[in-house]
Amino acid sequence: MQTPANDSWPWQYADVINAGGWIYVLAAPRLWSVLRRIPPKEHVLRLVDAFAQYAYSDHCYHSIPHSASRPDPSRRGPAAARLRDLLVQWNPPEVTPAIQEAARAVLCEERIALADVPWEERGPYEDEVPVEAGLLWPEGSWNEQAFRDAGGPPPAPGKPRPPRPGPRVLRHEPMTTAEWARSDEPGELFDGVLVEEEAATPAHEAAVAWILQALRAWAEPRGAKVFGPGHKLVVSERMGMVPDACVFMARDPRDGEAVVSRTRPALVVEVLSPDPVDMARDRVQKLPAYRGAEIANVWVVDPVMHIVECFERSPDGQHLLRYVGESGTFTPPGFEGMALDLDALWAEVDRVAPSPAS
Repeated sequence: MQTPANDSWPWQYADVINAGGWIYVLAAPRLWSVLRRIPPKEHVLRLVDAFAQYAYSDHCYHSIPHSASRPDPSRRGPAAARLRDLLVQWNPPEVTPAIQEAARAVLCEERIALADVPWEERGPYEDEVPVEAGLLWPEGSWNEQAFRDAGGPPPAPGKPRPPRPGPRVLRHEPMTTAEWARSDEPGELFDGVLVEEEAATPAHEAAVAWILQALRAWAEPRGAKVFGPGHKLVVSERMGMVPDACVFMARDPRDGEAVVSRTRPALVVEVLSPDPVDMARDRVQKLPAYRGAEIANVWVVDPVMHIVECFERSPDGQHLLRYVGESGTFTPPGFEGMALDLDALWAEVDRVAPSPAS
């Protein structure tokens, strides 16, 4: 299935993801308590309605560890329906214990709840953006500046974050992008620190190989150039990435056949690995870095859950989710004549490493 992210379909991908954010806040009392604005009940209900439809389907739109079992619609569906029924009777702003427990049950069935962190202790932390910024509001994304200009209060202070795992540091001494570009050492540069590249799994490697072959078949007759793993991409003064694939169009300036690019590609592709550290690296660190570098198109491929997300840079500099591909033929916007057979991609991935999505 391929669909625009803003199209109307039975279980809209964007609504499901955004519903997950609100369900998480309903489940975590500390997060709810620091909200500086209470959402309209109708807004939350609309998103939960979309999630409830999705919950009875065989789809799974949230990334889960490869070792985890796939969500069971016969359990996830009733859990979402119970939460929805409670919200119909909800009188904001108070979140009742019954709503909290129902929200937690939904997240448990969706496989995105962290069992090792008590719900009462979850965030916000001092190094995070305001809670409101991670949620969808009736008017769209949160606008902190407009809220403050209208007299809204500043965010509540976050608590110290407990130690969390991150990519292994390969070199503790600060490193410039020029040094990184000249170095033969493997690794990516995050805020001037050389860290280990993500661990490649068989599913990851199979997806990357298939995507590179497909991209090169499209690029060669058009004079475009495709680089794969090992090609370094300087995205800022202190950030250097090694994407799984990047495409330079014939019209794009590029550094010949060099192993390092300092100019913007037309497309960057990141294939997710199931390790939480690597998944956070791709979504939390790399996506904002690519946005800051003004890269027009970024694809995020989840070989475990069989989903391709296509982000496109908007005129105001945001990366908006434009298309989601699950199966069938994926025809990404901005790349005329490109048609990727996602069924063939997932078949190759599952041949190498059977997935819970198969």
